[in-house]
Amino acid sequence: MKKSVYKKSEELALEIMAITKDIRNVKKDYYMADQIFRSSTSVAANLREAKFSNTDKMYLHKLSISIREADETNYWISVMKFKDYITQEVHDELSNKSREILNELYALSRFVKNKANK
Repeated sequence: MKKSVYKKSEELALEIMAITKDIRNVKKDYYMADQIFRSSTSVAANLREAKFSNTDKMYLHKLSISIREADETNYWISVMKFKDYITQEVHDELSNKSREILNELYALSRFVKNKANK
């Protein structure tokens, strides 16, 4: 069974939460850890809010926030690698998951916009 984009974003956020715990405790980089923690958890949180939207416009608004937060998460994944907080292998895995989520969010947004224009 294919995982929903919500489930994928939730799982990525949980992975990042575990990594940021180490970044806070060992590296003492609270700012960066907080930034990626907030952006990654915001993706799933906004998708959850979108599920209960009353209109397509409201749904698209929450979806657009998720898209921006997913893109920001991908940026912070690159920063974590640049600062050697994660290995290349972990970077590639997280980055691939983040891009997959972003692509699915774009596709979902296009679908809803096309549906609204019919």
